[in-house]
Amino acid sequence: MFDFSFGEIVLVAVIAVIALGPKDIPRIAYQIGKWLKQFGYTKYTLERQFDLFMDRENKKRNPDDSVGENMIEGDDKKDA
Repeated sequence: MFDFSFGEIVLVAVIAVIALGPKDIPRIAYQIGKWLKQFGYTKYTLERQFDLFMDRENKKRNPDDSVGENMIEGDDKKDA
C-alpha cells in the first residue's frame, strides 16, 4: 500500500524529533497507535455487520438452500 524506503522513514523520524522534540515522540506515537487500533476495530465491526446482513438477506431469498451459504450455483463438486 505504502512504498517507503528506509531512508525516507529515517528522514521523517529525524524531522519529527526536530519538530516535536524527543520528549513528545512517545506520547504522540502512543496516541497514533490508539487511533489505528480504534480504526481497525471499527473496520472489523462494520465488515462483520455487513457480512451478517448479507447472510440474513441470502437466507431470506433462498430459505430452502440446504447446500450451504457460500455455494455458487453450478459450482457444486460431486464425489467421483
